Amino acid sequence: KQKIKQIGEKNETEKEILEEIEETKNIGLTMAVAGINPYNFTGTKLDKLYKELKQIGDGE
Repeated sequence: KQKIKQIGEKNETEKEILEEIEETKNIGLTMAVAGINPYNFTGTKLDKLYKELKQIGDGE
């Protein structure tokens, strides 16, 4: 039962991350259109998300 719960939590987290990515992409797109580089936002939610995604991508 514990494992099922963990998988459920993992899926929940992934869903949240995907929603966050979608939101972030929209923010990034909006900023790009406005001529702002979204990657200059060190220390913000965007920056934190980017680092987390990079870690996931690097298979950490």
